[in-house]
Amino acid sequence: PRVVYIKFRREPGADWSIGLKRNIGVHLASGEFIAHFDDDDLYAPVYLSSMVGLLTESKDNAQAVTLSSWFIFDVKTERFGFCDAIAFGWMKGRGADHPDVKSWAYGYGFSYVYRRQVALDVPYDSIDL
Repeated sequence: PRVVYIKFRREPGADWSIGLKRNIGVHLASGEFIAHFDDDDLYAPVYLSSMVGLLTESKDNAQAVTLSSWFIFDVKTERFGFCDAIAFGWMKGRGADHPDVKSWAYGYGFSYVYRRQVALDVPYDSIDL
């Protein structure tokens, strides 16, 4: 894999929205797939191959995948845990289609992997998370 790091200097307080930054990244990318990473997260060595494999082997021509569960470590409390947004919703009496559950399961950008063409066709809104 080839990784390119590009830095745009911005005046303090004049930062671009996360949507604009993602759209710029999509336009600068040259591969078929886009993967989002948070700079303070750790990813398994097989993360990318697993996520891209889900897309390439999809029988229903999936265009995007994301994690609905993940492990966390809180540095302040030194506690390790597991987040499963959909299971948490069920525990609270909310089904997978409930707006809160959808927000928890699909609202975090750290685990998006999708086909680049999708983001070219439907760019991100220029908003912050």
